[in-house]
Amino acid sequence: MRASSHVDPRRRRIAPDFSLDRLEDRTLLSGAGGSKFAVYQGRLTVEPPASFTLIVDRHGFSPGRGNQVLLRVDSQSTGGGLDPGAVELDSTGPRGVRVISERDDAGSGTDGVVIAAVGPGALGLRPTAEGGTTGDYQLGVSLAGDVNGDHRVDRADLMAIRREVMNRSASPDPTCDVDGDGVVGFRDWSLAFRNFGAAVSIRPLELDARVTPSDDPDGDGAVGGDVSETEIVGATTPGSRVQLDVGGDGLYEATAVAGADGSYSFTVPLNVGANPFAILATGPDGQVVRETLSITRGALAGTVSKSFDFAQGDQGWAADFADLPVDPGDTYELDSGIRDLPPDLGVAGTGYLLQSHNRSDDVFMFLTRKLTAADGIVAGQEYQAKFTITFASNAPTGAVGIGGAPGESVVLKAGASTTEPKAVEQDGYDRLNVDKGNNSEGGTAASVVGDIANGLELQDGQSSVPYVSLTREHTHTATVKADAEGNLWLIVGTDSGFEGLTAIYFQSVAVALTPVASA
Repeated sequence: MRASSHVDPRRRRIAPDFSLDRLEDRTLLSGAGGSKFAVYQGRLTVEPPASFTLIVDRHGFSPGRGNQVLLRVDSQSTGGGLDPGAVELDSTGPRGVRVISERDDAGSGTDGVVIAAVGPGALGLRPTAEGGTTGDYQLGVSLAGDVNGDHRVDRADLMAIRREVMNRSASPDPTCDVDGDGVVGFRDWSLAFRNFGAAVSIRPLELDARVTPSDDPDGDGAVGGDVSETEIVGATTPGSRVQLDVGGDGLYEATAVAGADGSYSFTVPLNVGANPFAILATGPDGQVVRETLSITRGALAGTVSKSFDFAQGDQGWAADFADLPVDPGDTYELDSGIRDLPPDLGVAGTGYLLQSHNRSDDVFMFLTRKLTAADGIVAGQEYQAKFTITFASNAPTGAVGIGGAPGESVVLKAGASTTEPKAVEQDGYDRLNVDKGNNSEGGTAASVVGDIANGLELQDGQSSVPYVSLTREHTHTATVKADAEGNLWLIVGTDSGFEGLTAIYFQSVAVALTPVASA
């Protein structure tokens, strides 16, 4: 890293105002923190997350005070019900990385924010999630204190923060909230001052994707019913590695390298109806961005949306248990059905109880619901299922249990199947007849939503925590095809690795079935 050519800030010192007590409880609507110069996008699942590398050297950075750069890394959810945590950082450089500030929920939102002092070297960035949630994310890296987004921290940034502090506005500029704590105060100014003189020449990786104009002159993603094959075209940074995901299932079937002008293309087959694709670009500097594209061939069946509130009864759902002996006996403490919600939840009404004592170390307890042509399902149509599930759990966060944790080792799953899901006898055990995966792994009929830990930790002397109502959003990772009569089945349940008693109350399930192909 090279020395900064900026004027030493001590020669033009801005006098800070230390009388900021009145600002301490003034929260912002959202956090920000300067213009991002690097972006990393991906999807968090139950598998270990990907790690990204940002090279910090004199070619891309000019240092601030102390010959270091203060970086802000924002973690944001871009879909799938993810609650992002603060990013984990490490460095191969001799000066390493020192975290100055870390927040899992910045401002009044759920974004994670980290401020760190970084020296020369390879900076590793690893995304995290809270509460066992999964989904799409974006990591954005900016210079701490770069308020005006010009990729440097200078006098204009310091003056902007100082004005917000002095003005005591009821709606201050969120870009001045450098540390993401929801208020604008002297600490924000101090962080920017420590980063005075820092600059970066790296710019965010950009990516666009569209259907070739010869098939889609209007650019609306729709092509004629006679178009069985088309081209996806786009542009990104020259030399970037571009991957194509056919179906949007996270599996990348084709790879190209962007040309000298940044252009790339893929030839893709099209089914009748909606065809989802995802394009992933990895830049020469390691940045990763993802773009989705849906191409509709011919007419498309309508989306089927259904909502089930268990305060109104079972709504046509049925309960069952699998991965346990055919005759489990009373020791499994099996119970299910519409029950009054537990008093400590503080909510009146009923929910659908599922309860079992997991003595087989593998019990799967589940609910199923049949949808038919009367619900709007089209025979032979293929659908993508997106769920919103609300349930009450008394499984504490971070607790230790036999075989696994009572919260984190009980996995919530949801999906859909052409075949009716039910328990069938195999070698003295009841096994599920469709693919739900096993424990923390999902399957084609049911994929992983997250765990059932409710966010409350056991305190000294406590053996239990109250029930908490949780809501999870989830897009099933596989598509489901209706049978020839227009039937399919929804499935929601838990797969347990905790060898104890689990009792959860499903309060509601909503699902949107979006057509993605046609037979």
